[in-house]
This record gives sequence, C-alpha cells and structure tokens, in this order.
Amino acid sequence: MLYQVTFDDGRTSVRVDCNVCTGAFTSDGNTLTVGPQLACTRAACQTASYENAVLTLLSGDHQYTTTLHNLTLTSSRGTMLLQR
Repeated sequence: MLYQVTFDDGRTSVRVDCNVCTGAFTSDGNTLTVGPQLACTRAACQTASYENAVLTLLSGDHQYTTTLHNLTLTSSRGTMLLQR
C-alpha cells in the first residue's frame, strides 16, 4: 500500500493506495483545514474500506504540530502522523 500527502500552494494531493485525491487546504494559526471535499479517482482497490477511513480522518479541521520530519494532525476523528 502506498499513502502519500502533499500540501502546496493551497492545494493538497493524496495518494491512497491505487487512488489519487485532490482538493483545497487552508492553514490559520495552528489549524489546518483539508477540504471541505476531496475529489478522488474511483479505482476498485482491495483496500477500499481502509482508504475511506484514511480520507475521513484527513478531511476537515485539525490542530497541527510540526517537527523537522513530522506533521501531526489531531482532530475529534483521531490523530494522523505524516512523516517525510
């Protein structure tokens, strides 16, 4: 499985196994908002239920912290650690 998230110039790109999603993001203070919606390809991956869980966790508002190689997103939906 391959999972990759890129943030650049107000746009995010997310690779979740065999699908790719794109959408907007904003950052204000220590709040990062992904979405409101991500547009995704719809290939029939064997990991579809896990992909849906990842996208649900990633979308919406998050409090975030960063270190040299980590971005940690925390919301009421859970915590996601993204590593460079």
